[in-house]
Amino acid sequence: MSEFTEATKSLELSIVVGGEKKQVKLGKEDYYYLSRDKEKIPVIKHDALIRLADANGIKVDKTFLEFGVFHSPNNFCFIHRAVGTLADGTVIDEVGEANPSNLDSGISKMYPGIMSNKRAQDRLLIRLMGLQGKVYSDVEFGSIESGEEIKMTIDKAKSLIVDYGSYKKSPVTLGELKEKAPQDFEWLLNTYTVTTKSSEKMKRLHYGAKILAAAE
Repeated sequence: MSEFTEATKSLELSIVVGGEKKQVKLGKEDYYYLSRDKEKIPVIKHDALIRLADANGIKVDKTFLEFGVFHSPNNFCFIHRAVGTLADGTVIDEVGEANPSNLDSGISKMYPGIMSNKRAQDRLLIRLMGLQGKVYSDVEFGSIESGEEIKMTIDKAKSLIVDYGSYKKSPVTLGELKEKAPQDFEWLLNTYTVTTKSSEKMKRLHYGAKILAAAE
């Protein structure tokens, strides 16, 4: 059985830059773990992977749509190919695909072309950095808003800081919001909708609200 677990400390990685090994570090907010068969594999968030590549001059030469057809939300297929160049001049490529069987969440199914493009880019960047077989990109799993989500303890959920909207000037914890402003907590839990434009903070707050509501 596979499950996602939250990272609790920074992650040190050895990547390849210009043909040479280089030590880099990711913050705990930049990745999480996939636990599978007693093995814990780092799953790097897409934006963090892009930042890591940019910071080290690693880039995708080009990405193009190789195949794309959309008949309905349950009948589509998109394939992108990303091309890059190793330090020795070798041209390599990776393919990213998206279809109903490998996109779990409603959000990712709304944008299958974007998902296949991201998968191709991330797989190529991972290969260019020499990390294939050592890490995953989070786009491999569509979205953690699907069935499997990052584990969060009740105490962790209670301690999340609410600082959006009217709480910008006077932030409160999510636990305090639930206790002292139940209507606002109810909005976060049942009215707020996670979309592709949602910030990581709002995603975590929404998920934290689900954790606290389930604990009642």
